[in-house]
Amino acid sequence: MSLSEVRLRIQVIDIEPRQLDVTVPKYIPVSDLSQRVVRDAGMMSHWPNRFRRHYYIHARGRMLDHSETLESVGLMDGEVVYLLPQPDAQLGVLEQNPEYPEVNPYLGQGMIQLMLALSSVLVFSFLWGMALSVEQSPWTAILPSLGLSSLCVAVARHAWGGWAFNIRIGGTALILYLIALMPPLFAPTMLSGVELSTFIRIFLPGAILGLTGLILSWIAWWGPVEPLNRTSVKEQRASEEAAVLPLCGICNREVAATVQSSCSYNTQCGRIFHQGCLTAKQSSFQGDSRLCPVCTVRIA
Repeated sequence: MSLSEVRLRIQVIDIEPRQLDVTVPKYIPVSDLSQRVVRDAGMMSHWPNRFRRHYYIHARGRMLDHSETLESVGLMDGEVVYLLPQPDAQLGVLEQNPEYPEVNPYLGQGMIQLMLALSSVLVFSFLWGMALSVEQSPWTAILPSLGLSSLCVAVARHAWGGWAFNIRIGGTALILYLIALMPPLFAPTMLSGVELSTFIRIFLPGAILGLTGLILSWIAWWGPVEPLNRTSVKEQRASEEAAVLPLCGICNREVAATVQSSCSYNTQCGRIFHQGCLTAKQSSFQGDSRLCPVCTVRIA
């Protein structure tokens, strides 16, 4: 590569994104660069109505003017340049929807996973009880309760699936939490000989704080305030194709729904026309009156 050339990586920002590595002279203007990228990538240079589609170059944090040259901008080898196609005037700017993972409606996404999740709650509860049997301090009683409440909410969320704000998820998490409080409540009194009334005064603040953590963990699973757009890319592209307007059978330009008209002679040609184009064609036709003015099919 000579000193008068520069190697660029072009990132196309479109519904179908792509990357291209091109080597171009530094003296060419930005308009020539966009035309070369469009040609090499096989992108659409004109709209169906024969108007030219414009492409914009973004580099160095700004939109480049079409008359600027690559040398005046100061682009270096290996620099990333963004190509932004002009959006369709009929469709506007379309968002690229990611393919979100499917929300499985069945219980626990499998019984094995559900049993393992429940086992993790029981193991955590058992270890908390063993810790309390060794040391009955406020830290030992409070901190593990927060972890246990979060774990119960996570198990309930994965067990039921769907949306996290369903009341059955919160109810299931509460039942699991109350059951999981049994080992840390009775293990110290049975293993270390601590009186139950004395131990409850130490254990009760942690259990109550765990209920607060249970509510906060449940709310944290709710997700965004506005639900995400879960329209798949395949469905989105199908809707885009359906939105393409038909072309007029006379002037070959797009026909809006408000000015569409079909042949009144019912020749079954299936073509759509502008109302003005069809009226002008019919009024200026000087041929045989037994033929259709547009397609010259015999109508009488």
